[in-house]
Amino acid sequence: MTDGCLTLCLPRRGIPARAIPGDPGKLPNRSAQSPAGNLPGGPERTDGKDERVAAMKRMLAALIALLFAFSFYAPAEEEIGGEGIINFSDGEAVDSLIESGDLSLTDPFMPDSLEKAVDREDDRITVKSPKQYPYSAIAYMKVKGACGCNWECTGFLVSNKVLLTAAHCLVCYTHHEWAKNITFYFGYKSKKNYLSKYDSTWTAWVGAGPDKTSALSTEDWGIVKLNKNVGKKTGYFGMKLITGSDPVETVFYFAGYRDGKLKYDTGTVGTLLNDELFAFQAYIVHGNSGGPIYDKDCYATGIITSQDELANWGHRITPQMRQKMIDNDLLH
Repeated sequence: MTDGCLTLCLPRRGIPARAIPGDPGKLPNRSAQSPAGNLPGGPERTDGKDERVAAMKRMLAALIALLFAFSFYAPAEEEIGGEGIINFSDGEAVDSLIESGDLSLTDPFMPDSLEKAVDREDDRITVKSPKQYPYSAIAYMKVKGACGCNWECTGFLVSNKVLLTAAHCLVCYTHHEWAKNITFYFGYKSKKNYLSKYDSTWTAWVGAGPDKTSALSTEDWGIVKLNKNVGKKTGYFGMKLITGSDPVETVFYFAGYRDGKLKYDTGTVGTLLNDELFAFQAYIVHGNSGGPIYDKDCYATGIITSQDELANWGHRITPQMRQKMIDNDLLH
């Protein structure tokens, strides 16, 4: 949401033209006259009318000054910064899932300066301390498209500089235009209260182009590289693969922002639709797209992508995504 701008129309204060004696329609030049009672070299006397006019002028000048000062404090539209580049490649083959061995891709990291949040298993919960880990690693994304549209989404760090989100978070649905500018807030509570803010340049890789990206796409993933080690301050999630086609009974956390508020729910992963998508039993809302699906040890296994009349859906972290990070030297 943006704040409206207050525009003040101030009267123009010009320099009055010099009076021309005897010219019809011109004001007389009082300084050129000698009112009765004025003594040479003494102070000029004024009648009551002149005093009232002078007082009104002083009041008007004070009012103008007050309005002019107030205009500096009028709320301005928030600037969304961080222009980026988005790369995509349609039709890439998806590697088969690893069925055995160590499924951890990266390990989570919590800075010593942060406190570990105490999670409660309950209905959807508002996070009261988003500056605590792992919530500190979840990004509130304010996005502006190349078309000029604004929207909000969620993302999460998986290394000092790398953030995962949904591909459709980087596309304007109305105009099928890529995102152009993004501001990433971490540990967000308000515009003036957050742990970290990133509004510099970024580069993204996504699974499909803007015309093929949808919330239920098998390519609805986005990898965003920031140009600063944000994760050193915020911490980041580890990454782990979910394998097999049977439901996973592990309890997972599903977190995301909406209207600047971070909430989460807990639930289990149900049907594994294919190598990319799975259904889950948890409550989500618009704005949560791009948020992390993670376990109690802060290993992310998927990305929140969509909901429909059948189920809520997530995109798994896949070997294809891992390979994309390796190819672009992002896992370090």
